Amino acid sequence: MRVFKPFFVEVRLPYSAVRGEDLEVSLAVFNYVPGGDAVAADLAIDLPEELELAGGNATVRVQVPHGEAAGATVRLRPTGLGTLRFRVSARAVGVAGLEDVMERALLVRAEGFEVRETRNLVLELSEAAPFASHAVSLPVPGGVVDGSVRGSVSVVGDIMGPTIQGLERLLRIPSGCGEQNMISLAPNVHVGQYLASVGRLRPDVRRRITNNMIIGYGRQLTYRHSDGSFSAFGKQDREGSTWLTAFVLKTFAEVHASGLVAVDASVLSAAAKWLVSLQGRQGAFAARGSVIHQEMMGGVGGDADRSALTSYVAAALAQARRDVAGLHAEGLDAAL
Repeated sequence: MRVFKPFFVEVRLPYSAVRGEDLEVSLAVFNYVPGGDAVAADLAIDLPEELELAGGNATVRVQVPHGEAAGATVRLRPTGLGTLRFRVSARAVGVAGLEDVMERALLVRAEGFEVRETRNLVLELSEAAPFASHAVSLPVPGGVVDGSVRGSVSVVGDIMGPTIQGLERLLRIPSGCGEQNMISLAPNVHVGQYLASVGRLRPDVRRRITNNMIIGYGRQLTYRHSDGSFSAFGKQDREGSTWLTAFVLKTFAEVHASGLVAVDASVLSAAAKWLVSLQGRQGAFAARGSVIHQEMMGGVGGDADRSALTSYVAAALAQARRDVAGLHAEGLDAAL
């Protein structure tokens, strides 16, 4: 079923304008009145004080053939800022009740370019001091466009609030090679840990995280070597990667600790055993294999940076020893 007015007005204007500029606005009235006759109509535009008529007439009479439209163009010049609303009406001449009115809004921006300044502060409240105040001074620089100064206040009860807004956007279904899979899996673990710790882990988000963990865990096992190590393309690679295996060990240990997904302790034990076997007499861990996605390494200087690699492997081993009760890797305690 098609429903529409037989007599209506339409306004075409840009979404926004700069204060002081002239802009063209098209006004049109449509005639679909039964009977097939042309209609004479008065088009009128009613403007607020901060929106001037810079060209054309505020009221114009047009002849509208049946089944067609007729209209006029006016030029408007905004003198204020913000959202300016105006009305356009069309009334048929000599036909009672045949009219239409439309209200439109124009967003007016200040001339020049925007400059923002932010002040952050922490108000500590307690039972002994349930109220606190702090004066903030934000000086206005010279040359500011008149009327463009504005301010806002945002209050967050959780100090981590601004940082973790939109965390759920980080929850992705793991996919890709062994490195890409882990890069997608790890945020699911960390987001789940944080939301659970602050009591914000909703049931639907919990299910989503759990499903992503199951997919990521199962997929990563396909990139596992027989010696317990992992690499970007699994057995297609000549050997496992020290960086990736440590990443897998640390993340799998966190998945195990979450209690959401069952992780085979023997997989973690084999990975830990392989990493321990790479430790030299001086305590450093040897860099084996390659890393395609350098961002996985946290921005360090590459496999040649033995100090960073050793620190990362040691942290992964320590995490696994703490979180996985069934972890068995000969030499693990000595390695740490």
